[in-house]
Amino acid sequence: MDDLFSSNRQPSPHECASAQSQVQRCDEELTSVEHQLANLQKQVEELTSRRSVIQTNRRKYLDILSARRRLPPEIIVNFMQLAVARPDDPGDLSQPQQARFGSVIPFMLVSKEWYDTACSFAHFWTELKLDVTEASGGTTLHLLEMASKRVQRASELPLSLTIALSTSNPHNDKVIQFTNTIASRTGAFDIFIEVNSDPDAGLLAGLFHNPLSPGPLVWQQLHTLRVKMGSQGAFCVDSRLRDAFPDPQRFPALRSVEIVGPQGISAFSMPWNDLSTLHLSSLHTFQIGDLFSILWRCSNLQSLNLSIHGRPMGRYPPEVSSLLTLPRLTHLNVKYAQCNEMFVVVLLAWLRLPSIQFLTCVATDGPSTSIIRSLTQLFQRSGCRELLKHLELDLGMGLGQAAVDLRSMFRETPRLSSLKISGQRLHAGCLSSIPDSVQDLIVELSFPAVDDARTSFIEFLRVRDNSLPFSTHMKARLDIVDSMDTASVRGNLEALKAESGSTLDVVMS
Repeated sequence: MDDLFSSNRQPSPHECASAQSQVQRCDEELTSVEHQLANLQKQVEELTSRRSVIQTNRRKYLDILSARRRLPPEIIVNFMQLAVARPDDPGDLSQPQQARFGSVIPFMLVSKEWYDTACSFAHFWTELKLDVTEASGGTTLHLLEMASKRVQRASELPLSLTIALSTSNPHNDKVIQFTNTIASRTGAFDIFIEVNSDPDAGLLAGLFHNPLSPGPLVWQQLHTLRVKMGSQGAFCVDSRLRDAFPDPQRFPALRSVEIVGPQGISAFSMPWNDLSTLHLSSLHTFQIGDLFSILWRCSNLQSLNLSIHGRPMGRYPPEVSSLLTLPRLTHLNVKYAQCNEMFVVVLLAWLRLPSIQFLTCVATDGPSTSIIRSLTQLFQRSGCRELLKHLELDLGMGLGQAAVDLRSMFRETPRLSSLKISGQRLHAGCLSSIPDSVQDLIVELSFPAVDDARTSFIEFLRVRDNSLPFSTHMKARLDIVDSMDTASVRGNLEALKAESGSTLDVVMS
């Protein structure tokens, strides 16, 4: 039948019968092979399933032999500490009470032992955050339940509590009750209140007073307090502060206070004499006498931050024989609008800061022309020539008019190591009067044209580079609005940087 495979002729009856017999035999063999394949495939599936079970059991037994099981809880905790320490503010990991940690929950999912270890390390659970500005009743209860668990896990450690409330939320009473229960353990308290109605039914005062307690609510461990009031419209915050803080003896450990509000403040009771840090921000209206009264009682301040954006009210305090001396103040930061520059001038004229090391004075809008002279007199009056290390000035349009005053001020800061000057334009001769001690210089100019400041800046750097010892490293930065002429200046700076080598770091943006 071979010739039939290579031809198209019609087979004979005998050939047809023979071919039919061969087809039947092939079908029988194919059936047998397919049956064997099915059996083999079933065996493969069974073996694959068995292999998976064996591998699972093997991993279980290997886990028993894992070195992880031999790690003592102390090492596990140290590993978790390093893993969840916040890179922006890790604190001192050798002193967990001063460190700040992120979420440890992923490590709690490793095993029951790791879960228990994480739960037993109280420092992981000291931070509580509750945002109930738009929370429903059920959500508020859930948040408070989770917060209560963290409080239990934190053992007896001081707590860091952050709360965001809205005066329009009808469930604030539950948050207030929870806050009152942990008042004696709260070390840091950060409050944000969104004021949607006026009055606010004593919401701020309720956080600090327990109506169910027979005596006053004492915050024994509270050392840091931040209060921020936010509102779409105007409201008076004065009475809220007086109601919330009527007695300074309720805050025996308080050392740092920050008050941020859309309007201003009046006198209220705080342990002012014990404070080391005071931050009063967004003061749009305030009584001059009240602010001076507060500062007069802060004799132990080390850091003072004032942000004044509105016109002060009331009369300036009369001249007295004694100045407002803050003997321990090392950091002063003042931001003000041009409309209240005179108040800042008066404030600086009253101050005496013998320990000042870091000073920032920023005019947020408009020119500022009188501040430099006031700062010069402040430095002379305070006797801080050898102490002042960092100075930051933003004078707006007034910078170009302050050349003479700047030179006089720089003569009073011979130990200055860091200087930042910002404004519209800088007089060409001002750079040459910068003290030789400055190693970190930033000049920010907003004048849109290429002027003499760039040429003076390059010349200043050449002179300074020649006068510095080779081992001294100086960083200088000029920020100015870019223009078509900037390319050549940038090239000059790059050439200067190449010439100066490692002793000079110049950046132009």
